[in-house]
Amino acid sequence: MRNSIKYLALASAAAVLLPSAASAAEVIASLPDFDGPENNSGSAFPIDLGTIGTFNYSIDPTAVITGAFFEGTFGTQAAPSSTAAFDATLDGSQFTVCPVGDPGCFVVGDPFRSFSIALDSSTYADLLDGTVDLGIIQTSNTFVRLGSPTLRIQFDTSGAVPEPSTWALLILGFGAIGAFMRRREKVTTRLSYS
Repeated sequence: MRNSIKYLALASAAAVLLPSAASAAEVIASLPDFDGPENNSGSAFPIDLGTIGTFNYSIDPTAVITGAFFEGTFGTQAAPSSTAAFDATLDGSQFTVCPVGDPGCFVVGDPFRSFSIALDSSTYADLLDGTVDLGIIQTSNTFVRLGSPTLRIQFDTSGAVPEPSTWALLILGFGAIGAFMRRREKVTTRLSYS
């Protein structure tokens, strides 16, 4: 009986303390196409076009973000196969999306060429509040054409810290098992020789 109680205690501890199976999830937030104003100002680049929208989404604040991606297409319904060169900002963090003169995005090509840019893990903490402002900085002539701007966040909730009520139940369970085991130790058999 004593061994079965020990095994029960160990199994209970393992169930609560060991990580559970991965609870991977993903949230996706999108904005409408962006067709910027025409800029042909030559030496005045870069031109900050400001915030063009805010991604809104819901994510568990205890989640652990495992990946985040800014995605979209070069080209929109208005001009499906070209865009001016541009950088993007997500909550102030700036990165290049379409470099100046890059044939992959700048010159006329296949319509709606898609891109996916992995965000640096140093930005993950800023993503937990559920809102991210998207800004555009134009770096060459004509129009910025950003189709289907999307923020895709991958996260895991299995590493979340247990709630205080879970810890309280665990401690009470261990206390009850300990009390039961101590009580069993005190019961002894007395032999008397007469």
